[in-house]
Amino acid sequence: MVYHANYLTFAENARSEFLRAIGIEQNTLYHVDYCLFVVRRIHVDYKFPAKLDDLLRVESLITKAQGARVEFLQNIMRDEKILVTLNVEIAFINAKGVPKKIPEGILQKLAMIEKL
Repeated sequence: MVYHANYLTFAENARSEFLRAIGIEQNTLYHVDYCLFVVRRIHVDYKFPAKLDDLLRVESLITKAQGARVEFLQNIMRDEKILVTLNVEIAFINAKGVPKKIPEGILQKLAMIEKL
């Protein structure tokens, strides 16, 4: 069986790739703009276990993006069966850890994407 904390890693990797795919490079955000996205809150619903060597897919959907936060609904799936559902809220913060309004250009990119 896949260890429960590994699902958080799967979801984190999917969110990072999601942002990269729409042109938001987190490394650039940090080193140029001195800002980054961090997890603020996460709710995980474990429905069925995955087994080692299962081929899993993570579907990520933005459900809300405003102010300094973005909310994701993520499903970790094997074939068409949802194994784990995560509701994740990420916050946009500056280098001092203070929440900062997400720049309009980033919000526009997030709004254009329904699902990846």
